[in-house]
Amino acid sequence: MRLIHGDCLEVMKEIPDKSIDMILTDPPYLCDYSRHDSKSRFNKKIAHDKNTQANEQLILAYLQECFRIMKPNTAMYCFCNYKKNRIL
Repeated sequence: MRLIHGDCLEVMKEIPDKSIDMILTDPPYLCDYSRHDSKSRFNKKIAHDKNTQANEQLILAYLQECFRIMKPNTAMYCFCNYKKNRIL
């Protein structure tokens, strides 16, 4: 296993086609996530988390790269908001 730190779209360009066994991801966009517990350290909104066209394009570009680098017949696990019941 190897952990790579960087801008995902830039780093993924360096990964060869069909070379990844599995993707586990938790993209922080399009959910408009917030907690209403003011005492929690997690009560701040995530920057740029609005469901905007620019963020949708970012996620689409990311997913295209994911499918490009994944080996055939492998899995991608993507955590998202329960309110999201459709793919872009």
